[in-house]
Amino acid sequence: MTRSALPPAVRDGRHQDIDAVRAIEQRAACRFAEVGLAEIATWPVTGADVHASAIDDGRLFVVADDGGDGAPIGFALVEEYPGAVHLRELDVLPERSGRGLGTRLLDHACAWGRERGHRLLTLTTFRDVPFNAPFYARYGFRILDDPPLWLAALRRAERAAGTDIVPRVAMGIDL
Repeated sequence: MTRSALPPAVRDGRHQDIDAVRAIEQRAACRFAEVGLAEIATWPVTGADVHASAIDDGRLFVVADDGGDGAPIGFALVEEYPGAVHLRELDVLPERSGRGLGTRLLDHACAWGRERGHRLLTLTTFRDVPFNAPFYARYGFRILDDPPLWLAALRRAERAAGTDIVPRVAMGIDL
């Protein structure tokens, strides 16, 4: 496999990226088998309609080779809530993980939120999975023991959907 001369860069998602980001999400979910949570790979990936809406609203970011002009190798999908940006999904191709691509996507999401006047970036994640809460804690996220009402409602919906197969937490970082 040849690599481009230009390093990966973050750009806004495009409609032609939808199939690629859905495939990245599926491949990244397979990493959970490494920590005894293989069933997560059987969960449905984010719908194409959700990605299309996020692209239309400027809420889907991809990291791609060739200075951002290549095919996506990772992505971040965010949603806006009062005073906050919520990271709904962040995934990088497993063979490209550990190279700072997720951090680039987080940096971009934080800058995007600040530009819109938000004060907080939130997410929900597995507490003890090394590439989940510990990764975000290294970035500066903290567990939110008293999350905003909308985030508490998201956590309740996650529990109702059966995602709490191991402990999950809500986390946030000040922007």
